[in-house]
Amino acid sequence: MSTVSDAVHDLSKPFTGAMFDTLVELYHRNAVDRGFVDLPLDVSHDRLFELDHHEIELIGDRFAEAFDARSFLLKSTLEDARDLLGSAIARSWATLDPNTLTYAVAGAAIADQFDAMGAPEAGDILMENLEWREIVVRA
Repeated sequence: MSTVSDAVHDLSKPFTGAMFDTLVELYHRNAVDRGFVDLPLDVSHDRLFELDHHEIELIGDRFAEAFDARSFLLKSTLEDARDLLGSAIARSWATLDPNTLTYAVAGAAIADQFDAMGAPEAGDILMENLEWREIVVRA
């Protein structure tokens, strides 16, 4: 948030980026966890923010190879990630007050819905993305 202006459109960019990165990470984790993409043991979900350029290229190459062999399975995995995030967003709307709405409040409400849906790891991913963008501050 410290790198954008006070213009409404600019202020929305970090939140939108956090949602997109959450979608991508949910897809990535599901594809690897389901065995559709084989990554080296030293490339971990828990350190995606720490990957170097070579590791990022390796992940891209492995996903491309897997897509050639398992396109339907990977498309379904992306749809699952999309549906999970979309459901959490939609469910959060009923909990939000437009008079007190902030990006931090909206993000926390979505994370709460992930928890309620039995996907707390997705809420943790979202909160990490929101924290990295200075939208929320966790103690």
